Amino acid sequence: MLLLLCGCGMLDGPLAIQQGGEQSIEEAPATPEERTVPSTGGAPDRPPACPADPVELVRAAYAPYLANEQPVPLDRAACWSTSTLAVIRGALDRAEASGTAPLGFDPLIDAQEFEIDAVLVERVDQNLLVARFSNFSTAHAVYWTLTTEEGHPRVDDLHTDRWHLLERLDH
Repeated sequence: MLLLLCGCGMLDGPLAIQQGGEQSIEEAPATPEERTVPSTGGAPDRPPACPADPVELVRAAYAPYLANEQPVPLDRAACWSTSTLAVIRGALDRAEASGTAPLGFDPLIDAQEFEIDAVLVERVDQNLLVARFSNFSTAHAVYWTLTTEEGHPRVDDLHTDRWHLLERLDH
C-alpha cells in the first residue's frame, strides 16, 4: 500500500492530511516536567491523536514539515514506544543539562533544515515502514520500525542506511 502526502498549499494545516475529523498538535512544552500531557492518543505521555493505522501514524509525524511549520521536539514528534520514549527523554535531559543538542539533526527528515513538498509512506512489512521524500531536492528514505503496545502501533526506532536513532541516543 502506498500513500502520498502533498504539501501543495491547499491544506488547512498540519492535520488536514489526517482522515477522521479535526485534531490538533499542541505546542511542545518547555521543561521536562511539562512534557507529560493528557491526549486522545492513549497514555498521558502520548502525543495527541496517535492513529491506529501504522501508515497514518507515520504520515501524522510529517504533518508539520508539509505545512512548513516548526516541528515539535523529538519526544513529541511521533507515537513512540514506552522504551524508545524513555531513551529519547533521557537524551533530551542529558543534552539540556550539558547545553548541547542530542543529535545535531532531525531524525524524521535526516537533516537539520527542511523544504519538503511530499512524503511517500510505504509499508515494507508488518513492522517496518519507509517514508520517502525530497528535502531541498535531495532524496531521503527514513525507515520506521514499529511495535505494538496494548494493541496500538508505536514507533520503536527510526533508521537510514547510516544511523539508527536508538544507537545514536543511547550512549
